[in-house]
Amino acid sequence: MLRFAQPGQIGQIMNNQVVTKSLTLSRAHHVAARLAELAKTLSQQSMAVIGSTSLRYSPTPDQVEALLARGTTALDNIARARQAYRTVASIRQALGAANAAAGITGLLTQAEGLRGELALLDSLAKVDLLTRVPLATAVVSLKERPPQETALTQSWREPVSNSMPVSLVGLADVDAQLANRAGLVAELNAIGDRINDLNHKVVEIQVPASLAADAGI
Repeated sequence: MLRFAQPGQIGQIMNNQVVTKSLTLSRAHHVAARLAELAKTLSQQSMAVIGSTSLRYSPTPDQVEALLARGTTALDNIARARQAYRTVASIRQALGAANAAAGITGLLTQAEGLRGELALLDSLAKVDLLTRVPLATAVVSLKERPPQETALTQSWREPVSNSMPVSLVGLADVDAQLANRAGLVAELNAIGDRINDLNHKVVEIQVPASLAADAGI
């Protein structure tokens, strides 16, 4: 449950004491994500109060007091959101340093490259060469068409209605590219396992006491 500031808490929020915790890298990621979501929610709700309040009738004195209290609370929560944003940045900076020291940053880079390679191979595997005519066969077949019909169909850049799907490579060429796909998958899985193991290493983070409960620590 998100906790919202009460009116007049700006000074307390901005000068709050901090809680220092040693957490696993994976849990520290979750803490940062919770605080980022808190900051987003507080920002949106506060701006809705400050920028979207309208009246149809003249408020009573009690209503004026309540409206002013809402405005004060919105300002307090903006201060709270700013503090959450700063804390998220601090945690992610600590995580970045810890990831680099543990070798996780390099492993993530390798994993990204492997995923890109696998995506390319998967796209290649989806090409249906069996429905395309080998280039040598197409050359002979197209020569048999009347001249007025071949004038446009010889274009290889833009398909036209009576063009012939042509294969510029053979099945064996594609199969050769796909031959080590399973090995790439195994390598990617191994890197993922290694990252999971390293995410159990510990990093020290600091969170303002006013945000500790929302952060889950």
